[in-house]
Amino acid sequence: MGRKTWICVLAAALAGIMLAGCGAKETAQKPQDVQQEGEAGTEEAAVPEDSKPIIGFANYSTISYFMDMGAAAHKAAEEAGCEFHELYHGGDAAVMVDQIEDLVAMGCKILITEETDDTSMVKTFQELKAQGITIVSCDIRTKEGVDYWIASDNKQIGRTSGENAVAYLKEKYGEEKGTIAILSSKTTTSMIDRAEGFKEVIAEYPGIEIIDEQFPTDFSAVDMMTLTDDILQVYGKDTLDVIFASNQTQVEGANSAIVTAKRQDVALFGVDDSDAIYEALQDPNSTLQSTVVQDPIAMGVQAVKAGLALYGGETFETDTYNPDVVLVTRENVAEYMSDKASQVEALKNYYN
Repeated sequence: MGRKTWICVLAAALAGIMLAGCGAKETAQKPQDVQQEGEAGTEEAAVPEDSKPIIGFANYSTISYFMDMGAAAHKAAEEAGCEFHELYHGGDAAVMVDQIEDLVAMGCKILITEETDDTSMVKTFQELKAQGITIVSCDIRTKEGVDYWIASDNKQIGRTSGENAVAYLKEKYGEEKGTIAILSSKTTTSMIDRAEGFKEVIAEYPGIEIIDEQFPTDFSAVDMMTLTDDILQVYGKDTLDVIFASNQTQVEGANSAIVTAKRQDVALFGVDDSDAIYEALQDPNSTLQSTVVQDPIAMGVQAVKAGLALYGGETFETDTYNPDVVLVTRENVAEYMSDKASQVEALKNYYN
């Protein structure tokens, strides 16, 4: 997916896109103070005039989540007076290493990165640190070498969806009972954490049973549709109440399978967003109840702000920033999409 899904991801309460960059101070604010919830500053970043670092972003892919993050970072960098370069590695660690080398050759002193896993970049990052390069990591965190980490609390994402699923089951049966299947992963840390958070909530209710959990390695929507169809065939009508899907393509594929099979008895709860997901939330034939969305715009802005602050010699009390997540349901999806559209409109000139 490319720009066509640009209206789908929301920042929880971001009133504007741009936040001020950080200048050199003896002691930095907490990350939560650098960007207050629901606020967006408009003044330019206080970067020393004689030291405007070039900022590079080794981004993941051209789905809307990553593109919104990149556009927000681009705008933040430009308003701070910094040159900005963005490349997409497509989840290939070897390509990412090559791209980082290219960004460094362009003169980048601050690198924003979207890792493929938590180990493959360790050696590269150690070498970059030895060169005095500031590294801000988004989503997956490499075990060593990162100065600052920006990521949603993925366990909280799972817990939020789990609580919504429990509420659905209580409304359906008058009590907390029912059966659940989970689509997850054994290798992608964010998806693992989401499933764990979901299961933590379900474990509090003895009447709710997780009867199946699948761990695909290919997350294409087509494969997720096939996998979900297999699950629906194993668990016939009125034997499965809920499917939890832990990323965008799993939600899309699972929804397509449920709609095609006309299995109105199976409710879907998901994570992430796309045009297809928001259409499903508004489709009476779909059983998708909710999706928990992240805030890539806030993440892109904060990545630039943190990178500039650290480059300027500041220190943070913590090296981690967790932006809020939002539960989008059938009841609030229209309002949510309208709010998001206005924010993405402000980024339209910054997409790579």
